[in-house]
Amino acid sequence: MHSSNLRGTDFKIVKRGDAVTHAEFFSSVRETGRVGIVIPHRLEGNGAITLIMAHVTAFYDRYRERGTKFYAYSDFITFQRETPCADYCECDTWPYHKNVHVSQGVQQTAEVITERGVTVLVVSDDAINEIAIAPLNRNAPDAM
Repeated sequence: MHSSNLRGTDFKIVKRGDAVTHAEFFSSVRETGRVGIVIPHRLEGNGAITLIMAHVTAFYDRYRERGTKFYAYSDFITFQRETPCADYCECDTWPYHKNVHVSQGVQQTAEVITERGVTVLVVSDDAINEIAIAPLNRNAPDAM
């Protein structure tokens, strides 16, 4: 089954103890959005698969709202600390080059994420820390 066959009714979403519809929860999703997921160990992204697929469904819903046929892939990117990168293509992280290796350095990781224009970032709740990150230096010789 291709992920574009999923529908909002395939998901049960609870927000602060109350059931909400998929459409309500993902109402801010746009087809131009970019979702990134930080994955410390190769297969840890599997824990977020339902969230990712619900977001992918919302992405396709934006195209379905137009009422025309479409051919599109969501712009989802995995940021993985270990090599070789795990293949998350079955979860619409496609083509494979969107599975990106990032260094252990927090600053370098933040720069890689920023350079790809990620609008939604999924990070494991046990990985959240307060860390100072320097602004991206766009005047540096290797800056894009």
